[in-house]
Amino acid sequence: MPETLLDLQEVRSALAAGGWVAFHTKREHIEVDPERLSGRPTIKGRRVATAVVARIAREPDGWEALREDYNLTREEIADAVAYEADVDKAIAA
Repeated sequence: MPETLLDLQEVRSALAAGGWVAFHTKREHIEVDPERLSGRPTIKGRRVATAVVARIAREPDGWEALREDYNLTREEIADAVAYEADVDKAIAA
């Protein structure tokens, strides 16, 4: 397969997995779908933005609220928090 095609497939995969930040860190529970929340990074298969999950997770009982109110798993919450931290680091660089 031509090298260019492999590069395009890698780009497409990274974009679907969370955008430019996903080139270096793959988060299993994160996706970017233009049909879901206007393409904002979300928890895979849900209409919950990673930014919202990360913000709520920082609150005192945030993880518990996310598990009970949004029915998210610990892994989904951890991926969203880590993804948003990756975005913050990339922006600061």
